[in-house]
Amino acid sequence: MNPSSSDNTIDLPKFSLWDMIECGRRIRIASKRTSGFVETAEALATYFYDTLRDENGERAVVLSRVFKTHRYGSLNDELKDIARGTMGPGETPFDDMQCLSLIATRGARPEWDDRRRSTGHRAIAMKDAEALKRAPMIEGMVDQFGIRGDLYFQDSSERPDAFIKRQFGVFHVPDARGSRWAPSQEKFVIPHGVVSVLAFGGALPSGSVFSIILFLRIRISAQVAELFQPLALSVKLAFWEHPEPRRLFDADEATSPAHSVHWNEVDDPHVPGLASIRDHVIEETMEVQESVVVAIASRLKDTTARLQSIMDAATTVAIYATDKKGLVTHFNTGAERLLGYSVEEVVGRVAPTQWHDPDELRRESHEWTCGDAARSAEFETLASGARRGAVEEREWTFVRRDGSRVPVNLKTSVIRGEHGDLKGFLWIATDISAQKQFEVDIRRANAQLREQADYASRMASEAKQANNAKSAFLANMSHELRTPLTAILGYSEWLLDGGIPTDGAGDVNAIIHTILRNGRHLLQLINDILDLSKIEAGRLSVERIEFSPSEMLADIESLMRERACAKGVDLSIRFLTPIPDRVESDPTRLRQILINLVGNAIKFTMEGEVRIDVALSDDTEPQLVFHVVDTGIGMSSEQVGKIFNPFVQADESTTRRFGGTGLGLAVSKRLAELLGGEIAVRSEHGKGSVFSVRIATGRFDRTKLAYAPQGPTVARPPIVRTDATEPLLGTRILLAEDGLDNQRLLSLVLRKAGAEVHVVADGRQAVDQALAKAQDSRPFDAILMDMQMPVLDGYGATRELRDADYDYPIIALTANAMGGDRERCIQAGCDDYVTKPIDRPRFLEIVRNVISNFGVSSLVGA
Repeated sequence: MNPSSSDNTIDLPKFSLWDMIECGRRIRIASKRTSGFVETAEALATYFYDTLRDENGERAVVLSRVFKTHRYGSLNDELKDIARGTMGPGETPFDDMQCLSLIATRGARPEWDDRRRSTGHRAIAMKDAEALKRAPMIEGMVDQFGIRGDLYFQDSSERPDAFIKRQFGVFHVPDARGSRWAPSQEKFVIPHGVVSVLAFGGALPSGSVFSIILFLRIRISAQVAELFQPLALSVKLAFWEHPEPRRLFDADEATSPAHSVHWNEVDDPHVPGLASIRDHVIEETMEVQESVVVAIASRLKDTTARLQSIMDAATTVAIYATDKKGLVTHFNTGAERLLGYSVEEVVGRVAPTQWHDPDELRRESHEWTCGDAARSAEFETLASGARRGAVEEREWTFVRRDGSRVPVNLKTSVIRGEHGDLKGFLWIATDISAQKQFEVDIRRANAQLREQADYASRMASEAKQANNAKSAFLANMSHELRTPLTAILGYSEWLLDGGIPTDGAGDVNAIIHTILRNGRHLLQLINDILDLSKIEAGRLSVERIEFSPSEMLADIESLMRERACAKGVDLSIRFLTPIPDRVESDPTRLRQILINLVGNAIKFTMEGEVRIDVALSDDTEPQLVFHVVDTGIGMSSEQVGKIFNPFVQADESTTRRFGGTGLGLAVSKRLAELLGGEIAVRSEHGKGSVFSVRIATGRFDRTKLAYAPQGPTVARPPIVRTDATEPLLGTRILLAEDGLDNQRLLSLVLRKAGAEVHVVADGRQAVDQALAKAQDSRPFDAILMDMQMPVLDGYGATRELRDADYDYPIIALTANAMGGDRERCIQAGCDDYVTKPIDRPRFLEIVRNVISNFGVSSLVGA
């Protein structure tokens, strides 16, 4: 038996499987001790009235009644009159009409124990389904008991056996007040405090229907009500022990009431075989009862497991429960994670005060429980708000098992039983560390409001300055573009008209040099603009190839020396430490940075020197450091702060005096960052500047170091050539170029270098001629292949030639200088790559080297 039950009573709110089994046992005992059907019904009504109690041991049942259906013809005259009174106007009773008759009653008022005084309910006519609608509770019971009303109200001789859908059922009204299923609200339910209604019953073998109805003063749950289903079977078996009364009389109206069993038209209880049929039905009924018990137990177990799974699934919040004295009874996974305690350490062992900040708890205890010394001050501090009926929500500080502290938002609510009795408390804690940090951030932000207002004002001013700078940049860019174009176009028209300068300022050679110089300046300007736009768009990539920094510096020194000498400025290179003989980086971009810095240094230095100091840093990840030192005009700290902005120059007067677009340093700074380094500057107005460039070295051999420049300068490696004026003497070259002007220019350059040139205008012609000449005794020594041509472009033509086993040199010509273009050309099958516009010496050097490396014998001197 459930521990909540005593020997004679059962705690209904805690009604369990064990209680149900005990009730079934008591019902069977009662049936053995009684001598008739009515006596059994009275014993059952009394048993449920006396046995079912609330949690305080008080009777839970207000009224307990047993009903059974009878044929109208079997009622005495008094009951017939009562039954007719429940019928509708114009309805006529008939002998086979079913009536629900009161068999036994037991209640809280003495008059309720006498069924004869309950005239309104002693016999209720159930003529048809429409009649049931006038008695909603009976209608609900009939439906829940599985009685098919459409068949049950037929004449019994015509009624099929299938009028019962199931053997038993439960009718449950959890909240009787105001419910249409609980009649007599004003006369019975409300005055006598009826809270719930519970009925259970079913059909007897005779075809009659029985029901035990309990009117309760406490609320019971659906789970408890469900456990009464098997008790309907127990009552059915108890009634089976006694024959049903053929006629229904009150006890004092008949000294010897007649009895019979009415089941499938068999009236004699001693008919042969009836006992074995009864035993079979009893056996089947017990099997059904056992299966119901197992099913209910399984559902209860599943429900418990499901609730525990829900708690455990809430891993982001801590959920725990306590009994009403404060001992922890449940502790979910989220609580384990938040507090660091395991379930085994907590459940049944400690109270929530275990993980509360003790100082905070003592402080709050004094505030909340002053004058209530009868209760535990600390626990009551946590539970007092919820105990008063509210869901309390407060912030507390928890102390984890490891001693660390965490702020939480704690919601506390009570756990109540079926009838509102306090069972314990439920606690839900959420980590609010992030919220607290957010509040700190908000306070910090509020403290900075005035600063932000000032900042907004400064930003507006800077935006205006930036807009002005942009306008100045566009004006300056227009000037920088138009200035070289003026020289190029003007001198070109002059030469075209046959004009020769007569002012002694120069000759034709000087004019051509002027055109060339301005063209190169224009090219550099365009390159800077393109580089900056690619960098800003994130489309500029850098290479990682091995090269010699010493050779690169020699190349830069050789290139810039003429410009420095023209201004009377010394140019030198100095190694501050040994540097790697070879490093991994992008030599083209590093060269671009250093040329820009050295060019600026020479431009802004009127006298003195420009020096490149080189060193290897001692950092964990080595870097090469280039210091470009000058003794020029220098800059103020304000000017230094804005020289790397693409639309701002150090000083407008500088622009007018020295020229320039202000793009070089912006591009150089971003290139240095792409190379894994940076550019820094130190400057003093009137004394000069030092621009320092750091780049990542990549992998290098520490055993191969260069300790100093070789000689005062590191000479540029000479181009190996047989004849300085005709480096391609004796070669046959196929030029595939669709642009007429470029055909003429490149043919002129190649022929002047000694080559025999054949020109085609598209890739298809190039493939045809190359394959045809490959069979001759003197095939083309090289093909210069423009990569963008009509009919068949250079990429397709090169792939087609290589697929045809054409293994002679092919050099790509392209106006594209984007990252990846060179790799694309090489992948197509080209041996090298030349960009337009061409640098004539470099162009001829590449062509000669490719032919030499291939080993063509027609190259003179090769």
